[in-house]
Amino acid sequence: MKKVLYLCLPFCIIGCNLKGSKENTPTKEALLMNDIKWAMYYLNYQQEAYQMLNYKIKLNSSIQCSLVCKNIDTLNRDSINFYFLYTDSGNINFRYQLLYPNSGHYKHDMNTVYGIGVVNNKVVYPILGEVQYDFAKYPDTLQIFMRRHEQGFIKYLQAYPNKAEIDKWLLNEARRRKIL
Repeated sequence: MKKVLYLCLPFCIIGCNLKGSKENTPTKEALLMNDIKWAMYYLNYQQEAYQMLNYKIKLNSSIQCSLVCKNIDTLNRDSINFYFLYTDSGNINFRYQLLYPNSGHYKHDMNTVYGIGVVNNKVVYPILGEVQYDFAKYPDTLQIFMRRHEQGFIKYLQAYPNKAEIDKWLLNEARRRKIL
């Protein structure tokens, strides 16, 4: 009886460990959505979010807001556009409009990113409001654009004074990426 127990025990331990690791491993789709949301945050981190609430404007940093996927447009077999809302803790009844601060006044910026385009399961391009760049014609420019925004965002997150104000998903993602 002891021999059977000793032979079965290692397989039970290995099986349990494999089962646990598979349950904790994010799927390919979940990792892609993480990359998409991460890009939305790093492309809009310099903006502030406002909401009309009882005739008052409530301001937050965009990194304090939660992202909710508003719409998904399938363009063809390998290209999909994802559009997002900035919300208060995921509650779509409390949406925010992103604005760049401008000397005490706030202005809508035509470079606000409203979504992310995905081609062949890779984050490829930002979807901007009123301005369109020809990123397809100049892919190197797009890579530089995305990389510069992400590098600035990482520095901003690391220096952000009150980490408790950062959206929970974003904070966890920054930790997963070993930034914080």
